[in-house]
Amino acid sequence: MTYGSVYGDERMIKAQRDTSLFHDFVDRWAESLKETLRTKLACVHEEVVGLKGEMSLLKRHAKSLLHPWHNLAMYGVFMANIRVWCIRGICFAI
Repeated sequence: MTYGSVYGDERMIKAQRDTSLFHDFVDRWAESLKETLRTKLACVHEEVVGLKGEMSLLKRHAKSLLHPWHNLAMYGVFMANIRVWCIRGICFAI
C-alpha cells in the first residue's frame, strides 16, 4: 500500500464521518423546527377557536339587536336626539 492510498482512505473516512455528522445535525435541527412549528400551530389553533367562539357570541348578540322592537326603539332614540340638537341649534341661533 502506498502513502497516497492510505492518505486518500483517511480523507475519505473523515469526509464520510463529517457528512454523517452534518446529516445528524440537519436531522436534529429539522426535528427541533418541526416541534417549534407544531407548538406555534397549536397556539394559533387555540386563538382561532377562541375567535370562533367570540364571533358566535357576537352573531347571537347581533341577532338580538336586530329584533324589530329594538330597531324601533333605537329609531325613536335617534329621532329624539335629532330633535334635541335641532332645538339647541334654533335656541343658539336666536
